Amino acid sequence: MSDFSTIIRKVHSLSVEAIESVLPHITLQHLSRGKLLFSEGVVNDNFYIVRKGMLRFFHVDMGKDYTICFAGRGDVVASLHSYLHGMPSICNIESLSEVELYMITKADLERLFESSIELANWGRLIAYGELFTLERRYSFVGTGDAYSRYKAFMQMRPQEDIQQIPLKHIASYLGIAPQTLSRMRRIYARE
Repeated sequence: MSDFSTIIRKVHSLSVEAIESVLPHITLQHLSRGKLLFSEGVVNDNFYIVRKGMLRFFHVDMGKDYTICFAGRGDVVASLHSYLHGMPSICNIESLSEVELYMITKADLERLFESSIELANWGRLIAYGELFTLERRYSFVGTGDAYSRYKAFMQMRPQEDIQQIPLKHIASYLGIAPQTLSRMRRIYARE
């Protein structure tokens, strides 16, 4: 699981001992393309880190789905409603490709946080990163014209991640029609 070590150290440097204390609690989960990791209305308080692939967070309102965000290699995936409060998730998480995830249960992760200040600080930095992502998402959605939002989106993730996302989901994320996205892509390609 040296790959696990590399991924979690991107958040914050951890000692070999800290990583070794986590490894017995980690399981590798596989999800085929188009499958749900979890659904709205269902409690899932596990904590995941993406090893490979791309996921989409979305919710459904009046029969239409709305993309909230994407998660790729090294990103944290969890339902904070479920993890923090034991409440049902308010979103769905769907695999956009073949996905591999490192999974740890809430009980195991909380025990690790209690037993190690180093791991607790690692968890705190993950929480800060997620808050940053949320703030960026909310400020991003309501600002600029469609092209500015598209251009910013294209610079947020590596191209290999973006290529795994169907265009209809990018359009939903940006709050634009698929036809508008097609125009934005042509303009962007010419620049």
